Amino acid sequence: MRVLACLLSALLLVGCSDDPERPATTPERSPSAGDEGATRAAEVAAPEAEATAAAEATAPSLPDRFEALATLETRRHAASDEWGTDARYDRIVHPDPDVRRRLDALLEELAREVLRRGYGGCQVSLAQAHLVSVRCALRVEVRGGIELEGFAQHLAIEDGELRPLTEAELFTDGTDLGALTHERCVTRAAALDAAQGEYVSYPWGEDGCREERAVAALTPTGVSVVYHLPYSYPDQHETPERIEIELPYEELRAHIRAGGALGAALSGRDPRAPPPVAEDAAGAWAVTPFRTEPELIERWSSLPTDEASSLRLERWRGPLVRFVTLTRPPEALAAHFDATARPVAVTDSSALLPVRWARTTSDLNLRATPNTGQRSRGTLPAGAHVVAIGGELGARGAWSGTWTMFGHGWIAARYLAAPDACVPSRPDGFGPATLVSRVSVIGRNRRRDAAVYVRPEGTGTVIAIHALAADGCAPAEALFTTRLPGRARDVRLTTTARVGGTTMLVVGIPREHAATYRAFVLGQREPVWTYEATEASEEAIRLGESVGEQWFPVSYGEREGYGTVTRRMRWTGSALERVEPPAP
Repeated sequence: MRVLACLLSALLLVGCSDDPERPATTPERSPSAGDEGATRAAEVAAPEAEATAAAEATAPSLPDRFEALATLETRRHAASDEWGTDARYDRIVHPDPDVRRRLDALLEELAREVLRRGYGGCQVSLAQAHLVSVRCALRVEVRGGIELEGFAQHLAIEDGELRPLTEAELFTDGTDLGALTHERCVTRAAALDAAQGEYVSYPWGEDGCREERAVAALTPTGVSVVYHLPYSYPDQHETPERIEIELPYEELRAHIRAGGALGAALSGRDPRAPPPVAEDAAGAWAVTPFRTEPELIERWSSLPTDEASSLRLERWRGPLVRFVTLTRPPEALAAHFDATARPVAVTDSSALLPVRWARTTSDLNLRATPNTGQRSRGTLPAGAHVVAIGGELGARGAWSGTWTMFGHGWIAARYLAAPDACVPSRPDGFGPATLVSRVSVIGRNRRRDAAVYVRPEGTGTVIAIHALAADGCAPAEALFTTRLPGRARDVRLTTTARVGGTTMLVVGIPREHAATYRAFVLGQREPVWTYEATEASEEAIRLGESVGEQWFPVSYGEREGYGTVTRRMRWTGSALERVEPPAP
């Protein structure tokens, strides 16, 4: 359905704006995707309608009477972020252990998508061996209240793999579930509005019942269409937040595609994959099946640079993605992902996003969404290597989706550049989920090229600084190593003196509504400074500040009364000491 396609695309597309510090709202096709590849993809694009028509031609007709669809067992779980916020979601007890593992990863990723944008949860509305439907709802804090949103994901399970389904594959051409339920929504909204009394009024009819706000999910007996309240206020939690309308399958008989996954389920058949596309008609090859983005990015990060750069990421309805190549023989690349390449039709070449290594040009916040008003998911040091998806490196007014050890986030593209040289290889014990930063460090009055490695380990974080070998790519001797409790979300470097001195590593680990900061000097195992930051001061940590003739390796803001006071720390030769502000 056009409605859900818009909602889901809004979760994932990269956008741009005139100001890199403002959220991007307009999708931008990156020239890095390659005009030649895009042209070739457009020339060989095969309409989805042809595959659908072939499936319809051989599909049995729908049964005379619909029975309620049988379902698999589901179990409630919670996904948590580093601040302790939970998003509840269902896991499906699927009989195939491989499918169950992939479903678990997908459903958890859907819940984490909710956490990235706000708070809420996801619920499996239909769970079968070959057909799954999930609906998520989230609350996003906005000025003046809370905005409620929703999105859905439908899946076919074929040969042990998950395939995202579009509304067009489930229903006949022209079916609009929002239009079919609009009048009923308006009628129920009027009754709700009247029941609230004169002091509470909701714009259901003119805003809440807009067809594009409808979010549909499959259930055992019909299609459930939900309209979410456009906005709410903290003191109105007892009031209705949504209108739900269920369309029984019998009522939708004329709209159900007999050759689709839903028609097959209602007929008691296993849904069949669409006919394969002939290789000479495709021009593109899927190197992987649809998987969750973290899983594929982790494998991608261990590919040689030239091979990695030949792949494009295709996002299609939700967090499931796959790698596609237009120019290289795909067999060896597919083997790297333990997959088999197959020809595919590319109907939208702009959906194929370039994936490449990039480096940060300064210390940067990794944002949960492309908006500086959103909370930071972590602070990256200058020279950090990240996986950038889409966008144009260095472009003003654009954001780039990125993957780091901190997970997925957004960085203003103007602060990203191509790596100066190779991405340093990882020492033993540091795998694909490692944050790697190429830096210059000073120890014992000697400046050396080095790399900082940060990786999660259980409930803690391991951080190591290694000198780099002469080729600048391989790690040599370890200069510093530590393991800290908790997951680091701020890793930066400074120096004990304005000129020379010793390199100092500052690490922040979040706690509930706060964070613990520790500072280490190269050559010393114990921290030289520990600070319990409050929520108000967590992002006020500044490194390397010069005031007059004095150099302060660390400064931070601390709430005092109705304002914030800057506290500055100077190096004494063995520890950081707070400098008291001059008396008024």
